[in-house]
Amino acid sequence: MHDRPRKVYLLTTTQGCEINLYHTTQVRDFLVTNGHEIVDDPAEATDIVVMTCSVLTACQEQSERILEQFSDGHAAKRLFALGCLPAFDRSLPILQPYEVLDPKEFDQLSKFFSGPTPYRAIRTHKIDSALVGIEDRFSNRFTILVAQGCLGSCSYCAIKKAKGGVTSRDEKDILSRFDEILATHRRPVIALLCEDLGSYGADTGTDAVALLEKLTDREGDYELEIQNFEPSRFLLLAPRLETVFRRGKIVKIHIAVQSGSQRVLAAMKRQYDVATLIAYLKGLIERYPDLIVETSFIVNFPTESHEDFHATSRLLPLFDEVMVFNYSRRQGTPAADLPDSVPEAEREVRLGYLRELAKVHPGLSIM
Repeated sequence: MHDRPRKVYLLTTTQGCEINLYHTTQVRDFLVTNGHEIVDDPAEATDIVVMTCSVLTACQEQSERILEQFSDGHAAKRLFALGCLPAFDRSLPILQPYEVLDPKEFDQLSKFFSGPTPYRAIRTHKIDSALVGIEDRFSNRFTILVAQGCLGSCSYCAIKKAKGGVTSRDEKDILSRFDEILATHRRPVIALLCEDLGSYGADTGTDAVALLEKLTDREGDYELEIQNFEPSRFLLLAPRLETVFRRGKIVKIHIAVQSGSQRVLAAMKRQYDVATLIAYLKGLIERYPDLIVETSFIVNFPTESHEDFHATSRLLPLFDEVMVFNYSRRQGTPAADLPDSVPEAEREVRLGYLRELAKVHPGLSIM
């Protein structure tokens, strides 16, 4: 460890993953709290910290390009590669010049940067949009990271390979952070960040409903967003969740349907019946018309037929906000071994159809 203050150039390689952006902000907060300086020019830095992403092939390639840039031009500096890329594949040659920490190892930053406040004691409540290079559209929106990892085993998922099973934040800590936000901000919107809220508590003897019951029972004028709820866990907990929804505090929920085809869901190793899920979501929307229901889908998954694709596309208008991802083959995941039977020309036709649909569905984004 170096005792003198460091000058740190910090950046993230993603603009899409809220958890990544949250971690980037928290790393900044940790450094500044302990007397280190964040600099805008890497040439001035003593240390370069890169928050990486590996959810899609394009994200990994972007991360690798940036890592190569700094390893070539800044050999005299301390280099750090944080995030999902080193967790996904720690043996990558590009990582050799770097100190690497995966998302569950960030508390080890205290070994490298001196200061009285350990990383785990940093209480970040809001993503710094200027720091991470995104537009701040909701100045009164705050975030709490409640868990990482999940209980699923989806065949395509690089995040699961990077983060593994669920690690839940202590409920008392979440409630304390929640109360701090309520005490210091008027009418906050508080987003609960995790890969799957439905997995919350599986490692600590509680569950998501118990947490949400306590959060929605707080006094005050506030709103909650859930990012994200895996469908099989959602359906399992749905009867108990009704009490929580009736309190009117949850204004947005993301439930990643991923495909409208049961056959494709089986190939994805997603363990739920899509017809049951959609029927329940339609009822939820009818009962709570002000609730924003967001989802994501993957198209052009290996073996996805024309009929499978249209089983998905027919569901898009049901949701207020939809993110559609063009399938990205990730080496090291089970789906990478599936035959890719969707010709490139057909992939482009499908994406073109979705782009046309996006012109009349303002909440639809093609990723």
